[in-house]
Amino acid sequence: MREVELPFAQEEYNEWITSGEDTRKVDLIAGDYSYLPPKMVMFPSKHLLDEPYRIAEEGFILKPEDSCRGKTAILGCTCGILECWFLLARISLTETTVTWSDFQQFHRDWWTYNLGSFIFARQDYELQLRGTF
Repeated sequence: MREVELPFAQEEYNEWITSGEDTRKVDLIAGDYSYLPPKMVMFPSKHLLDEPYRIAEEGFILKPEDSCRGKTAILGCTCGILECWFLLARISLTETTVTWSDFQQFHRDWWTYNLGSFIFARQDYELQLRGTF
């Protein structure tokens, strides 16, 4: 994610310098994620399936048309507080596939990811979540 986010973070950094704001390192923003805790993603949790904790909807007030609605947190902040800095994706299920798409940084909705869709075989995906790979 760092490579995808770095141009956006660099642009923000340049704007901070131009406006005379206190600057910080660009690499503190770009790709500053950690994996979600196992208890949140491994079975019996269904967070990465059909029962996600919708952090954007539960922890923040969103407008009805907000693009974060219906998305699931797939990466959290390195500080350990999920709400601090998190990456969202739309997770869609069929009987045979799990698809991650429409990636979005909650706090930077103007960053565009253009990553396409990641499609997983559902059986293999669920085996990974069960830890039986």
